Amino acid sequence: LLLECTQKFALRMCLKDWNLHYSSLLCSSHLPSLADRRKYLKLCILFKFINQLASSQPFARTNSWLYSFLPSTIHLYNDLPLDILCAVSFSVFISSLRLYLL
Repeated sequence: LLLECTQKFALRMCLKDWNLHYSSLLCSSHLPSLADRRKYLKLCILFKFINQLASSQPFARTNSWLYSFLPSTIHLYNDLPLDILCAVSFSVFISSLRLYLL
């Protein structure tokens, strides 16, 4: 939340507009929200893991299972369109995912 607040403040400073809503600031600066970037990166790691492109299993450092890496990312992964899920390579996956999420 603090990082998101920092991004909001920085966007307002850069665009010199203190009245625009955060989503409008993101849109006008062509930036994805930090939440969308986290989703994107989580899904990229999971794709590498599923397709044995990663050297080790991802792990969570929190006590809360529901919000740890695997459960939250698997939920995101299962909600992806079939054309993204069936990507033949990591580069195809990330470019399709970028268009879909960001």
